[in-house]
Amino acid sequence: MVDFTGTIDASGQTVTVDLTGSLQGIYVGEMLRGTAGTNNFNNPDLSLSIDGKLSATGIQLKAQGNSPEEIRNNLTATAGLSGYVYPTVTQGSIDFARFATSVGSVFSDDMAFNSAMLRGFVNRQNPIRGQMSIGGGAVTLHNPTVTGANTTATIASSTSITAETTDTVVRINTGNDQTRSDFVINVKGPLASPTVTTGRGPTR
Repeated sequence: MVDFTGTIDASGQTVTVDLTGSLQGIYVGEMLRGTAGTNNFNNPDLSLSIDGKLSATGIQLKAQGNSPEEIRNNLTATAGLSGYVYPTVTQGSIDFARFATSVGSVFSDDMAFNSAMLRGFVNRQNPIRGQMSIGGGAVTLHNPTVTGANTTATIASSTSITAETTDTVVRINTGNDQTRSDFVINVKGPLASPTVTTGRGPTR
């Protein structure tokens, strides 16, 4: 649901936009398909689908320009984020994957990361809450958190509207002890095909 009030003034040479409102019920799966091209992620043993629903509330939006491009580039906005993300297994055995990655985590950082993700976030609704802003042609996420099962993900992200690129860092804390990141995910490059790397977090 879209709910906005305010003004769009096109009476002069420059169009001025000044709006407040909210966007309710943004479907995560549809958003991923529109940006990354898919909301399904696969390996030979397990397939996951990422869904959920988000809302942006308390939106303050301003822009001005003589063309759609100028309005887009001059756009500024702030909003609060809430809702949930819901990763689900669409093919394969979640119990086997959890067991295998748990055993493998003793020998492999990648397996340890996969084990943490499967146990913390998969097959459950994970609430998300935080703040975002738009300015300088980029959408910025100001460390919103996704809360899983004794696991928290914190997201810092800057995504360019014009260049369609992203620079995103996700920090995973598996004990909810708020002392350090156990794992770090870096997502960089074009929205359609970013480079994703994972690794252990800082040791202290």
